[in-house]
Amino acid sequence: MNNNNDTILEMVNINKDFNGVQVLEGINFDLKRGEVHAIIGQNGAGKSVLMKILSGVYTRSSGKIIIDGKEVNYNTPMEARKKGIGMIFQEFSLIPTMTVARNIFLNREPKRGIFIKDGEMIKDSKQTLEDLGVDISPKKILKDLSVSHKQLVEIAKVVSQDRKIIVMDEPTASLAQAEVLILNKVIRKLKEKGISIIYITHHLREIFEICDRVTVLRDGKKILTDNISSTDMSQIIEAMLGKKIKEIIKFQTEKPVKRSGVAMLEIKDLDLGGKEKVSFKLWPGEVLGFAGLMGAGQNKLVKAIFGIHHELPKEMFIKDKKINIKKPEDALKYRVTMVPEDRQAQGLVVDATIKANVIMSILDRIKGALFLNERKANDTAKKYVEDLNIVTTTIFKKVKLLSGGNQQKVVISKNLAADPDIMILNDPNFGVDIGSKQEIMQLIRKFGDSGKSAIFISSEFEELARVCDRVFVMKGGSIVNEFVRDAGPELSEELLVHAAQ
Repeated sequence: MNNNNDTILEMVNINKDFNGVQVLEGINFDLKRGEVHAIIGQNGAGKSVLMKILSGVYTRSSGKIIIDGKEVNYNTPMEARKKGIGMIFQEFSLIPTMTVARNIFLNREPKRGIFIKDGEMIKDSKQTLEDLGVDISPKKILKDLSVSHKQLVEIAKVVSQDRKIIVMDEPTASLAQAEVLILNKVIRKLKEKGISIIYITHHLREIFEICDRVTVLRDGKKILTDNISSTDMSQIIEAMLGKKIKEIIKFQTEKPVKRSGVAMLEIKDLDLGGKEKVSFKLWPGEVLGFAGLMGAGQNKLVKAIFGIHHELPKEMFIKDKKINIKKPEDALKYRVTMVPEDRQAQGLVVDATIKANVIMSILDRIKGALFLNERKANDTAKKYVEDLNIVTTTIFKKVKLLSGGNQQKVVISKNLAADPDIMILNDPNFGVDIGSKQEIMQLIRKFGDSGKSAIFISSEFEELARVCDRVFVMKGGSIVNEFVRDAGPELSEELLVHAAQ
C-alpha cells in the first residue's frame, strides 16, 4: 500500500473475469491529487473494464480499492459517486431540450417544497462555469451549443457534485483541434483545484500536452507506468503493441497492383465535413486500407459508398461508369458488398441457420420455377463452410451458437456468395479470436489476388500493414497521408500509428 499523502486513489491487485475468462490480471494503479494520469492501450486491453470497476458499473473479482488511505467497497455507480468518483462517458448524459443549468443540476435540483429554485440553480451553475473559466450562459438551451460546449457542460455537471476523481473516457473523440485547446484549459483549471483526472484516449499526442503520468495496459495486464517527462512516443507505442516498433509486418501477394487504365471504383469530392473533400481511385486487385483514430471519418466514408449515408455529396464511378448508390440494395446491384462493423446487428440473422445466412444475398439465383433449389442452396452453404473453415457439425446449425470468429466467417461467406467485384470490410476482425483473425486476413488477401478489389478498415493498424497494397490515413474527415507499398517508407504498424497521431 502506498502511504504517500499525495496519493488519492490506489487500485491494488485488481482481477476481473467474466464466466471464467480472465480480462484483468493483477492490475495495480495509483492516482495522485491534482494529477492527470492517462490510461492507454489497444481495443480489448482492459481500460474500460478497469474504469467500470472504479466507477461501480462492474464489481471486481478480487483486489482492493483505496481512496484517501481507506479501503472502500461499493457495487453501484451511485455508491461510487458518493465516494467522490465521477465519470464522463463518450456519449453525453445530457438532455438537449433543457437549459445548461437544468442539465448541471439534473436530478438534484434545489427545491422549495415541490417548486424548483431556478434562481439559485442558475446562480450556482454560473459560478461553477466561471470557476472552470468557461463562458457559457446557464440559461442557454443545450441543443443550441457546440459539441465542445456540451462537453464542458458535462464536465461542469460532474464538478458541481464535488467529485475528487474524474474519469474522462475519450473526451476529445468528437472535438475539433480548437475545441481540444478549450478542454485542455479546463483540465488545467481542475488540476489547480486539486481534482484528479484519469484520462483515457487513443490520441497519444494529447497525453504529452496535458498528462503527468501514463499507464499502458495490454491484454488485461499493466505493462508500464511512467512520468510523461521520462518517456516518449516510441516507448509508449512499443508497450502498447508488445514488440519492438522497428519490426516490419510481413506482406505476401501473388500479383502487384497495376494503377493504370480503368479503375474499379472512383470517388470524387466526397464531403465528410473535413478541410478537404475525399477523392481516390480503387484499382483491380487492390486491397486499399483506411487508417485513422476513432471518428477520423473512415467509418462514415464506407457507409457513404455503400449507400447508408447516401445524403453525403459525392460522385461515384464503377469501371468509368457514373453511378448513384442511394441504398445498400443499389450497391448490391453494382456488385459492391460490405462486411459491417456490427456483425450481429447488421450482418447476420443470428436465430437463422448458417445455410440461411449464406444464401440470403443470392436467393434470386438459386430459385427454381417456384421454390428454392434446396440442393443448390445446400451445396453453396457447404462450399463456404469448407472453404472458410467454419467450425460446425452442420449447415443447419443456428448462427447464434457459433463463436464470434465463426460468425464473422458466415458474414464473409454471405458477401463472397454474392460474387462482388468490390468488398468493403469494416473492422471485420473486431472481437474475434487470434486464429480466426489470421484466417480472415488470408481471405482478404486472397480476394485481392483474385483480381477483385477490397476496401479494408481496421482498428488494429497491424492488420492494415499486413494485408494492404496501399493505405490512406484519415483525420477530421479528410485524407492526410497516403502510403503505397514498395513506393516509399516500409509499410508498418509503427508508420501508421505515428501518421494517425
